[in-house]
Amino acid sequence: MDRSSTNCLLGILRIARPILVAFLCSPTFSQTYYPLATNNRWDYITQYSDFFGSSVDTFTVRVAGLQTLPNGKEYYELQPGDIAWGRYVRVDSVGIYYFRESDSSDVLMYKLNAAIYETWEAHFIGIHYVELESIDTLVIFGMQTRVLNFRRDGLMLSDVSFSDIFGPIRYSSPGEPPGTSSTTTDASGCVINSTTYGQLLVSVSSTHELPDRFTLFQNNPNPFNSTTHISFDTPIEGTVHIRIFNPLGQEVGLIDHHARPGRNHVSWNASQLPSGIYFYRLESGSFSQVRKMLLVK
Repeated sequence: MDRSSTNCLLGILRIARPILVAFLCSPTFSQTYYPLATNNRWDYITQYSDFFGSSVDTFTVRVAGLQTLPNGKEYYELQPGDIAWGRYVRVDSVGIYYFRESDSSDVLMYKLNAAIYETWEAHFIGIHYVELESIDTLVIFGMQTRVLNFRRDGLMLSDVSFSDIFGPIRYSSPGEPPGTSSTTTDASGCVINSTTYGQLLVSVSSTHELPDRFTLFQNNPNPFNSTTHISFDTPIEGTVHIRIFNPLGQEVGLIDHHARPGRNHVSWNASQLPSGIYFYRLESGSFSQVRKMLLVK
């Protein structure tokens, strides 16, 4: 072998070696963009902003287990549901699928092999179309990861990002239709296959720091299909009332809750009501605060 050929081979080896080392030392993750396994967990921080002001909330999403649903396919159940409004999710090499409970359909929500700006139909809880908006390479929880950023269009605009290591890491909505809270949700930490990344959060209600005023948070999920969760802070113990109204001002629901100081959570089921915008109002003594939510079936 002549000198030029030898130098060329050494140059190739110099390039290939760090790539090979990086490959051999990389974590053994399945590159599915949604690491679904029982007891995997994601902790999120959500910031809301509307004409009432701004607030911050935290919540946890956990993989409860694997189920075979009426369409014959297996899905992982997420409790209470993921940041992209899905409760039953499956994933393969093509994409991320959600189970649509209204008709037992298997909806391809996110194409993992899509081209940038490619758009497809994905009818799910008010979503009509999904587009792969961009692809990033980011350092998250100290690790380099490839991130797919999807734009969702329908009754509300929203963006969802998936990491090829950590799964769903970000959700944002600009506040459409007008008056709806703008929302940004970011992962603060997660547990993937028994390994913890980032910072896991302790529920605000379990800490010793008590709020000094009432605060009503945005319901989660929003939009929602039938059931949603409402959280609020209270500095005192006592009965609070959460009244739900339709756009005509008619009361369509009432929750009486004996609250304790700190963070409180209640659920509301709207399975008997039609799709549309609703308002929920927290009342306690002279305090009253209203927020808007969107029911989509």
